[in-house]
Amino acid sequence: MSIPGFLYGTFDGNDLAIMQGVFDCISAESWFTSQQDQREEFARFVIVMYGRGLIIPDRLESLCRVVARKQFSREERFCELSGKRILLVEDEFLVALDAEERLRELGVTVVGPVSTVSDALRIVDTDDEPLDGALLDIVLNGQTVYPVAAFLATKQIPFAFVTGYEGRQVPAFYRSVPTFLKPADWGLMASAVSRA
Repeated sequence: MSIPGFLYGTFDGNDLAIMQGVFDCISAESWFTSQQDQREEFARFVIVMYGRGLIIPDRLESLCRVVARKQFSREERFCELSGKRILLVEDEFLVALDAEERLRELGVTVVGPVSTVSDALRIVDTDDEPLDGALLDIVLNGQTVYPVAAFLATKQIPFAFVTGYEGRQVPAFYRSVPTFLKPADWGLMASAVSRA
């Protein structure tokens, strides 16, 4: 789907390219609705927000993404996450805050977030209630999270790696573990470990 061509009288080609880029980026998300009427409604929303002066692409995308999550999402696919206990290991404060909020919206009981390997190991070792899964940032303050991954593997707790570094080499032993590149959909990642 594309932003309607009749807008050429109102907006120039650069404007249309920005709106189309935002629409394409968000509508390509796995959680975004496939219903044609809702996709058209979302395209109109992007146009209205741009027309109201939200012309900086990053800001337009951020606002549209929040609205899309609430109004144009097929979240029913994440209902299996409700009540799951998932350990969140992330050392970037804002990323951890966003992840925790998103996971809680999906009904996940978030354990953590923790930002160090030692804190994560302590939780895995001493937590009285069993974990249903874990999402692990690969690098935590200069340390790799692989000791936590090894401990989770011995306890047969499913986990996934999350990284901000494209092309990071995961050791051969962990090549079968799901690995997601930030920014990624936290619900999709949690769903991947809860089904493992």
